[in-house]
Amino acid sequence: MSFNFKQLKEKALLLFLLDVILLVAPGIAILFIFFRDIFLSLDWVKLILLSISITAPFTFLNMLLVPELDKDYDPNRKDEFFYGFSIAATITGLFFYMFLPFSYLYNWGAGQLFQGLVTVELLFLIIIFFKSTFGWLKRKFWIKKK
Repeated sequence: MSFNFKQLKEKALLLFLLDVILLVAPGIAILFIFFRDIFLSLDWVKLILLSISITAPFTFLNMLLVPELDKDYDPNRKDEFFYGFSIAATITGLFFYMFLPFSYLYNWGAGQLFQGLVTVELLFLIIIFFKSTFGWLKRKFWIKKK
C-alpha cells in the first residue's frame, strides 16, 4: 500500500480541514456520548482542547506507522510531516468511528471503549512492526546477491 503524496499536495487546504475534523470530532463524540454533563458544561474552546487531548495520543501513535505504509516517505522533505500526519489522523478517525457505534449500542462505558481502542491500536502497531521486521530480515539475509 503506497500513498501518492503529489496528489495530496494539490489538496492541502482540504487535507488541513480534514485533519482538524478528524482530530476534534472523535473526542467531541466521546464526550457527548459518555460524559454528557462535561460536554454541556464546557465552553467551546475548552471542549475543542479536551477533544484534541483525547484524540491526539492515538494520532501520534499512528504517526509511527506512516513510514511503513509509504515506502517513499522521507520526513526530511518539505511538507512530508503534514501529509504523514493527515494519514495518521485518518487512521485514528477510522479506529474511533469503528468503535463508537459498538460502544453506544452495547452499553459499554468509556473505559471499555478506550480499552478496545488501545487493544486495536497495539495490535495494529505489532502487526506493522513484525511486517517491517520481516521485510528487513528478508532484504538483509534471504535475497541472493548476484
